[in-house]
Amino acid sequence: MFVESVEGVDGKICLLSIERFYIELGWRYIEYILYNFYICMKPNDYKMNPIVTIDLQPYLHDYLYHEFDCRKEDGAVIIKTNNDIGKLIQAMVTMTDRPHKQAIKENPITLLLPIQEWNHFLFRDNFLYIPDWKQRMIQDYIEASFRLRIREYFMAGYEKGYKQDRIIKAFLMAYNIKNNQLNYDQVKKFDYRNRKKIIREVDKDIQLSLFP
Repeated sequence: MFVESVEGVDGKICLLSIERFYIELGWRYIEYILYNFYICMKPNDYKMNPIVTIDLQPYLHDYLYHEFDCRKEDGAVIIKTNNDIGKLIQAMVTMTDRPHKQAIKENPITLLLPIQEWNHFLFRDNFLYIPDWKQRMIQDYIEASFRLRIREYFMAGYEKGYKQDRIIKAFLMAYNIKNNQLNYDQVKKFDYRNRKKIIREVDKDIQLSLFP
C-alpha cells in the first residue's frame, strides 16, 4: 500500500491512502455504470420496471394483454404511455415512503410501469401502489373501452352479414379471450344490450319524425 505524507496547517502529518482513494474511485465508477444502465435500459428488458397490482375481471385481463401487445407467458402487462388506458393507469399510481398493505385481490393482474426520464428517481426512492378507489376508476374505464370495442366489432360483423354466434367466436379468438361458456355469454349479453340500445334510438328517431 502506497502512503503519501502531507503537511497540514496545524503542523500535523496527514496520511492519504492512495489504495483507499482508488477503491473509492472504483465504486463511483461502478455506480456511474449502473446508473447509465438503468436510464438507457433496452426496450425489451423490463426486469427493473416498477410493479403494481390491481383487481380486474379475468376476461379484461385478456383484453389488456391484447391492447398492450403482450403475451400471457410474460406474467405481466407492460404498460405503455401511447395508449389511453396506459396513461390513465400511470396517473392513478400513488407513491409512499413506506410499504402499503392492501387486501388480497380476487382477480389480480400485474402491471409493469414505464420508466421515463422524469419518474425514474421517484420510482426508485418510493413504494408504489394504486388505492382501491382509484382501481375502481381504472376498472370502469377498461370495462367501458371493452364494451365500445365489442359494439364496433359486432356492428362491422353484422354489416358483413355474419351471424351472432360466428361474430362472438371470432371476437374471443381475436382478443385471445378464453372461449368458455362464461365469456361467451358475457360478450353475448353486451351485444344484446347494444342492439337494444340501438333499437330504442331508432324508435326515438321515428317518434320524433311522426310527432315533431
